[in-house]
Amino acid sequence: MKASILAVMTMALAGAACGGNTATAPSTSTSSGSSENFTGSLAVQGSSFYSFTVAATETVSLSLASLTANSVGASASVVRIGLGVPVGTDCAVNNSVDTAAGLTTQLTAPVTPDVYCVKISDIGNLTGPANFTIRIGHNLTPSSPNPTAATDTFASFLAIGGSSFHTFPVSRSGNIIITLTSVTPSAMVGVGIGIPGASSSNCILSSSLTATAGSAPQISIPVDAGTYCAEVYDAGTVTAPGVSFSLTIAHP
Repeated sequence: MKASILAVMTMALAGAACGGNTATAPSTSTSSGSSENFTGSLAVQGSSFYSFTVAATETVSLSLASLTANSVGASASVVRIGLGVPVGTDCAVNNSVDTAAGLTTQLTAPVTPDVYCVKISDIGNLTGPANFTIRIGHNLTPSSPNPTAATDTFASFLAIGGSSFHTFPVSRSGNIIITLTSVTPSAMVGVGIGIPGASSSNCILSSSLTATAGSAPQISIPVDAGTYCAEVYDAGTVTAPGVSFSLTIAHP
């Protein structure tokens, strides 16, 4: 293993902790290159890591796309993510960053062919177990140099205890702006933004809040090029038989 190849980092802080492997699955992207998701559960004062093989010289990018402390809401807690090399049953982290969940790259590194690992650790901010998803990018660059900004309208019905989401591509970095424009009958609901799960059957939230309909945006978040999803969910306030809703999604 050559730790020196990780010396040049966009963002770097030292850090390490104990952990183990959990499964990962590919995810879609509108960028060139490829990406995969490292998904698992992080215990209080715990850590977890995932190993992967790089076959050719490339740039690896990491982002903590989601951290959720319960079944529906996103968490703003800061944890540590790092890139390193496997050593026995652990991951020796060469560079790391302390970060909350977000949809832009938080750590990048040029690497040569070898086996690497991504590690996540609680640095004392978790009050209970949290589910996480780290997006691992391989040579990601926007696929369209001159894309046209778009606004999507997502309208559907939300049942008691239910959720509904809309998936859309973003071809360059910029801001996603979400506005919950109507809820009928009037109710407070959950609104979130995230990335599609491995099977595209769920939306893994990066940021979420509860809101009532209005003309002012409820969420504005910077993103890299990729595939994202906006979700509306029952935050415990929807009554029978449910509500109809509409939201707009402005994105690059």
